[in-house]
Formats: sequence, C-alpha cells, structure tokens
Amino acid sequence: RYRKRSAPVSTEKEPRPSAAPAFVADVAAAESHEAGEKVGVLPAGCHQHDTEPAYACLTSARRDAKGRAPGDPDFDAKTMRCDLTSGPLSKLTATQLRWWEVKRKHADCVLFYKIGKFYELYHTDADVGVAEAGLVYMKGFQAHSGFPEMAYGKYMEALVSKGFKVARVEQTETPDETKVRVKAVKAKGRKPGKVEAGMRREICSLTTPGTRLYTVLDMRAEKDGGGFEEVKGATLLAAVLVRGSKVGACLCDCPTGSVELAEFEDDATFARLRTLLAAKPPAEILVERGAARVAEIVGRATGAAVEMLEPDDEFPGAAAAIDALDASGAFPKASKTGKADDVARRWPPVLREAVRGRADLALSAVGAVAWWLKRGLVDVELLSMRRVGAYVPPDLGEDAVRRETFVPHDEAQVLLAAVDATGVDEDDEASDDWLPAVRAKGPPRP
Repeated sequence: RYRKRSAPVSTEKEPRPSAAPAFVADVAAAESHEAGEKVGVLPAGCHQHDTEPAYACLTSARRDAKGRAPGDPDFDAKTMRCDLTSGPLSKLTATQLRWWEVKRKHADCVLFYKIGKFYELYHTDADVGVAEAGLVYMKGFQAHSGFPEMAYGKYMEALVSKGFKVARVEQTETPDETKVRVKAVKAKGRKPGKVEAGMRREICSLTTPGTRLYTVLDMRAEKDGGGFEEVKGATLLAAVLVRGSKVGACLCDCPTGSVELAEFEDDATFARLRTLLAAKPPAEILVERGAARVAEIVGRATGAAVEMLEPDDEFPGAAAAIDALDASGAFPKASKTGKADDVARRWPPVLREAVRGRADLALSAVGAVAWWLKRGLVDVELLSMRRVGAYVPPDLGEDAVRRETFVPHDEAQVLLAAVDATGVDEDDEASDDWLPAVRAKGPPRP
C-alpha cells in the first residue's frame, strides 16, 4: 500500500501480523523506559506513581498530614504527607512542585491544573480522568491527561456527578508579572525559592457534589450544544450534629443560595432526622469526626457522600460559628444599628432568632456548612443572599404567623419556624415587640 508508484502493486492481500497480547505490550513499554528509551502511551497501572517508591505517597504509602494511614478512624483525606525538600520530588520543575504543594493540601480533590489554554491532570488524578471522564493518557512514564479549557464544564460535571471533588487551579499572573514579582523579591536581598520564582497558580474554585453553582464556567462549549450539563442526582449540602436526643441540622441549596436550619428532639431511631433526609435528600453530608454512629445513620438513609470534619476547627461550636459568620462579612455589621452587643442584629431573621434562642446545635451545623463553603471559595457569595429559612418536622405542624422565627420549646427545646407572611423591615427595632413565639408540642412520648 505504501510502495513507490513506480513499483508494481500486488493485488494479493498480505496477511496481517497477529496482535500481541496487551500485557506483552505493557512489559515492552516498561522495559523500554528502563533502558532510557522514549515510551509511548502506557496503560493504567504502569506509570510513575505506580512503580517508583518516591511517588508512593499517592498510593500505597498514603498518609495524611499527621501521618495517619487511611485505615485510621481519624484519617484526614483532605491532606497528604509528602517530602518536597529532598529526594526525587525536590528536583522537579517549579510548575510540577506547585502541583504537589496544592495536592498535599487538597488530596481529596482531582486537580484541573491550568497550563496555557489547557487543564492538565497528573498521576492519580489522570487515572481518575481516564477511568471516569473518558480522557486518554498522553505519552510518557508520568500519568498525564488533559483537555482544552473550553471543555471545563463537561469534565467537571462528569466527575462531580460521580462523587468526586474538582479543584480548578488557574494561572493568576502573566509571565511578565512573574518577572516583576521575582525582581522585586531579589531587590529586597532575598533569593526566591524554586516555586516562588515560577508562575503563580492558585485554586480558584473547588466544586463538590454539594457545592455546584452552575455558573458560566460550567457551561458546555458551543460545539457541544452549549448550556449546562444535565443535573444528575441531588445537589443539597447538609450538616448534621447530634447531642443525646437532640438533633441540629443545616441544609444549603447552592444553586439557589438558600439555607434551612433545624433543631429538634428525636427518638431513639432518629425518625425525624430520617424524615428530613428523605424529604430533602442531600448530595453531601458533613458530620463531626468521631461521630461514627451518626455517619452510619445518615449514610444509610441517603447514600450520599459523608465528610468527616474536625470538631471545633472545621465543625465549630455555636459561639465559634457566630464569630466566624460575623467575621466573614456575609451579613451587615450590627454596629451600624447601634447595638454592637448583638452581633446578629442585622442578620436574616431566622438566623438572628436562632442566635437569640440559643439554638446551639443548629448554629454549629451552620458553622460547618459555612466552613465547607469557604473551602470552596463561595461562602460569602451564597450566605450574603440572606435566603435563610427554617425546617419544621412534619409531625410538629407549622403555624402561619407574621414572622419567621426560631424559639426553644419550654420543655423539649424544639427549634421551630413560622411562615413569613409580611414584608416588615427586619431591622426595625419595634419588630422585636411583636415577634410571636412559636410553641409546639415535643416529640410523642413512648
């Protein structure tokens, strides 16, 4: 077929050589790499992070920042221990070292790492992209795949809809800006490190099953029909905290920016909590680390991804949650109304009454949701919309009154809400005099 035209072409078909088994090709590719030859496209399981001990921190030698193994009950999947100061990893380029710096603080995410006009996936992230999003490996012993930046929405949704988290790492300065910054560092008499001397790259969004926003970046390319990828499954983000028989919960619908709070007494089977999760199925549930029984209950009830957060630091108490919300800037400062001692003075009415009614479990759940949204860089964007409502267990009923409010029940300390039927200014001090108390019966006695 490829002979010169001057040569006679035979009309007989030459027999095709028999294809070698896949494993033979894999072995040959690995041997060619060991011999120093250029390698082609390797299959999964034959790449650098699969075979070289220096990269085992991604796989067999995986540890979190505190040295705990994946089987440890306190293992933190968000972090990864790896030595970037010595050994083979320290000899990587500035661009590659920056990838490792981001990865070890976001080890539970698939990094879409911007290189020019493409998003690149490396090592175990490339394995995920190939297996779950239909990408293909590129040539080389380092696992590597990628796609054009215009296809971000397509591949982000392909992974997030299957339960993965995607962190978008962008180039946040131009080459000229890099030169100016490095020059300024040297002018101060300090030699910049390898990563510092390279182009700055930072996480600009972190999307999880419960924090999808469907912005313009998430849209499909015009050649793929435009618009958004089809929404598959639940989209709610939930946080659940249990203390004895009392349950506090917070649900956030990120696409609409709406938040719901709840706090109520429950029975031994957590019937009200199960009813809540069935009526409003979440895609992601935040639970305190160490609360294995709660994690098991909500996991079985929903099938959603359960994220374990560190108590106090990531799943704050009520007081810390109030301070964090006040410091975030999502709501106006109370000092503008002349009542600096009431930080929630100008907050949304439901949240304000939760603070005044000491709904500590609900506030703690709000704090966990706010922390998770902050990790995804969307906390102020969503909370500042002030769309905060309240969930009432169906068996308690709901009365139509003039203002949404939370008040603790005299005996059961059940946190309830009422329907907002007026448009009265929530910052009007006179409104405090007529806000009705919503009182309901506690849980049925056995």
